[in-house]
Amino acid sequence: MCWKRSAPGGKAAGDQRQPAAKLDAIANPRIANKSLTISFDVTARSKSGVMLAQGGNKHGYAVRLDDGKLAFDVRVNGKVTTIVADTTPAGPIAVVASLKADGVMELAINGKPVAAGKAAGLIPVQPVDELTIGRDEQSAVGPYDGPNPLEGEMTNVKVVAE
Repeated sequence: MCWKRSAPGGKAAGDQRQPAAKLDAIANPRIANKSLTISFDVTARSKSGVMLAQGGNKHGYAVRLDDGKLAFDVRVNGKVTTIVADTTPAGPIAVVASLKADGVMELAINGKPVAAGKAAGLIPVQPVDELTIGRDEQSAVGPYDGPNPLEGEMTNVKVVAE
């Protein structure tokens, strides 16, 4: 799945003045027991906020800014693991977050690794909460209060589950 210019409905993804982009159930990526690679380009205008999230307080993942630092959360069976970049450059950045088959989590900015860690494993069941862009609409995946909207623009969003 990929958005190149704007979110479904023609609304800018991540624009706090508009509703978050949400996919219908057919278009939501099937992520249960699959490795994940999430990539997108973002220009953030806020220091904190969810860039995208799928899932909630039982199972799922989120990529977000936390006080100006890029963070990647993976929740498995209610337990969240978070990796955070030491620094995140201002301006447009290319982000790649991945969850490998062995639970290894990696985060890269502009092609350079910035954080790594290990989750309890793959997400074992399909999350109930749908994929949202620009905020976490339902129960929070990570250690933040939802919807935690991001002010900014996102393009080239891809979620690959294999």
